[in-house]
Amino acid sequence: MWIQGQSPGGIVAEVKRRGTAGDRLADTIVDPLITDPVPARARGTARQATEAHDLPISDDLGGLIEPGQMIEASEDTGGGFEGDLRGLVRGLSVTANAKRASNGGVSLAVRQSLTIERPYQEA
Repeated sequence: MWIQGQSPGGIVAEVKRRGTAGDRLADTIVDPLITDPVPARARGTARQATEAHDLPISDDLGGLIEPGQMIEASEDTGGGFEGDLRGLVRGLSVTANAKRASNGGVSLAVRQSLTIERPYQEA
């Protein structure tokens, strides 16, 4: 990954994860405070990934999950992710779809779409 400061005094640094060949690059980070290799290294190791997940509103997940809350879920919750999900919720939108049942009643499916910030992990 490349970390880039901004003028005046900004530097450009390549940061590689320890124990890897460094051949899989993450997105470049531009930060006006990067003027020395030490903060460039720290900025590179403290990266966060932002992901969007569509989850049901369920008691298993604690109901409606609001921005600012921490979330921990496993792939069997129906969010379309692999493994465990842990992170900080940064955004939320809610959708509801009504369907008429054959018996004349109405069923309502309510889902929450979350923007979750979590520590970057290589795939």
